[in-house]
Amino acid sequence: MDSNGITLEDGNGNKLISSSNGWSLSDGTNTITLNPNSGVEINNQYVVLKSFLDWLYKYQSSIGLGNLSAPVPIHPSALPDFNTNYQATNSAKNSKDFKSD
Repeated sequence: MDSNGITLEDGNGNKLISSSNGWSLSDGTNTITLNPNSGVEINNQYVVLKSFLDWLYKYQSSIGLGNLSAPVPIHPSALPDFNTNYQATNSAKNSKDFKSD
């Protein structure tokens, strides 16, 4: 423990760090970071909540602001990738092999 926070580490290289940047949990290979300012990251990749993806999918045709502050859709070239990945995520989650723990 010091002015930067608290670090707990075991003999296997597992760490739990509490600092002004939030919490970090690492097993030496993977790291989960909970930062009150930037959100949740796993191995430096931000995690997006399913509720946000559901909202984005539902309103995909009216996301963004264009000239005169009018709603504009997601660019048509981006929709196929988004739709494919969204459907794949939902299919995987509904699969009997999906593990949420």
